[in-house]
Amino acid sequence: MTTPASGTTVTDDGARPGRHLRVWQFLVLVVAYVVVIQVSTRLITGGAETSDSPSSVPVLLREYLVPIGLAAVLVAGVTTALRAWPDVMVESRRLARWTLVIPVVLVLVALGITNYPALAAEGVAFVLVLLVVVLLIGFGEELLFRGLGVRTLRASGRGEVAVGLWVSVTFGAVHLTNALSTGQVGDAVVQSVLATATGFLLYLTLRATGTLVVPMLVHAVFDLGAMSTTVDPDNPSGVTTIAAGVVLVLVLVVLLLRRRLTARA
Repeated sequence: MTTPASGTTVTDDGARPGRHLRVWQFLVLVVAYVVVIQVSTRLITGGAETSDSPSSVPVLLREYLVPIGLAAVLVAGVTTALRAWPDVMVESRRLARWTLVIPVVLVLVALGITNYPALAAEGVAFVLVLLVVVLLIGFGEELLFRGLGVRTLRASGRGEVAVGLWVSVTFGAVHLTNALSTGQVGDAVVQSVLATATGFLLYLTLRATGTLVVPMLVHAVFDLGAMSTTVDPDNPSGVTTIAAGVVLVLVLVVLLLRRRLTARA
């Protein structure tokens, strides 16, 4: 397979399945993703400081669902324009079967930190809208980072460790922009660190399962758990619980990675 200067991938049989973004183009897309969310949120809220928790259905709609939905449409549109859907949705560089424990543990941690009483107190409508929100987040962010991001960095000639790390660091850095809307710089920094860690685990999930669908769903489940801890502002279980969960996951992954992560033959 060769990649000509135009950025179009050409296979050995002459097929042209799609175009690759340059690294700088991918970074521009990441910025555009953030801008769409921030600008649309400010337009919807009239520039008022947004809530740092999904406290009601109206808040979910105006500060989460619409901005994140618009950003997801942007990424899906770029993926379509690149004709990259088959490439980003299917992962050929599989890891050994034992690495399937990573998404399992991520889901278990997410289920463990979920604030079920707070969700129940908000009612069915709130939970349903929140489910749509986290599914959109999982779809848009995984398509952008573990989909187009991984594809872009691989095409640039970087090795898999560098691909996983750079995509995860970029994913984490994006979460720093939450400080622009909430004004909570400290919380945004913590979110960025945690997002970087979970981002790498989601990259491993992609390679363990062979499909981007699983990281999308795991991401959604994890965000549901994380967001549920902020639903009740009078009784937040948030940062401490999430941090403890991520640390446990990372300890497990470190133990697992004592074996070399090699592609499945």
